[in-house]
Amino acid sequence: KCFVMIDVNGQTVYSRGFGGYTADTRQLIASCSKWMSAGVLMSLVDDGTLRLTDTVGKYLPVFTAYGKGDITIAQLFSHTSGFTGNSPQGYETNQSLTLAQAVDSIAKNVPLLYAPGAGFYYGGVSMQVGGSVCEVASGKSWKELFAERIAAPCGMTSTDFGPTPNPIIAGGLRSTPSDYMKFLNMIMTRG
Repeated sequence: KCFVMIDVNGQTVYSRGFGGYTADTRQLIASCSKWMSAGVLMSLVDDGTLRLTDTVGKYLPVFTAYGKGDITIAQLFSHTSGFTGNSPQGYETNQSLTLAQAVDSIAKNVPLLYAPGAGFYYGGVSMQVGGSVCEVASGKSWKELFAERIAAPCGMTSTDFGPTPNPIIAGGLRSTPSDYMKFLNMIMTRG
């Protein structure tokens, strides 16, 4: 199952669904969530709410208490924080926790595999922490930030993180091909 859509200068020139998919079929988009989440973060950088060189400890003191406060926001979103990709405990995807609870558990129970900036490990743990930093820095929930900074400006009416208190920052977005193309067109036209 898939849907192919080609846009040129913001106009769809070709689209075709396979296996029953249409331009409005809503699906979990998994890791394609990452750059939309990065868009939220970068909008906060653009307006001066936070900086990529800020440390986690500045916003989440529990990380400093557990010797992990020096990780930068840039390291969180570039998978160079020192954390494993996904926690063995699954905090970043645990739907019985809030985002804040998941991140506190990461601070307390997930060890660094290497010093921040010393290696690359792809996954969701560090982006989950980054999402919590964005919440604290802005005073808004992740879902509010996504809606205000990405979905609404791009006209994405069928894209969200679902009804969960712990949105999966690195892989929990649900979207449609039509909505996703709106985000891609925004990127192509430099926002």
